[in-house]
Amino acid sequence: MNAITLENSEKGTRICGCCHKELSIDSFYVNKHTNLPDNYCKECRRSFSNLRYRYRQVTKKKPQYPVITEISDKDLRIKFLLNALDVVHRSIERKKKRLREEEYRNESPDEDF
Repeated sequence: MNAITLENSEKGTRICGCCHKELSIDSFYVNKHTNLPDNYCKECRRSFSNLRYRYRQVTKKKPQYPVITEISDKDLRIKFLLNALDVVHRSIERKKKRLREEEYRNESPDEDF
């Protein structure tokens, strides 16, 4: 620890890594795992978090797949709905088949040779 950090910790203050103001320790969030104060003061951390949130909202990608309820063409929407229904039915049939096979394997006696 250098002399400035040691002197600040004895005074109960810390210098923010963003705004470079000397503030009391109460002005910093404390990491619950290390019990050490954050490098940024609460105000700078809040503004940074808000900026990051707004940036992520702007850069969010839209889904690559079509959202069926947002398709305006009725015939195309019905085509997608019927296809989705068919996919679900095939999935259910595969699961039923797998369960029947597992049940059959469990019921058949094991033969010892």
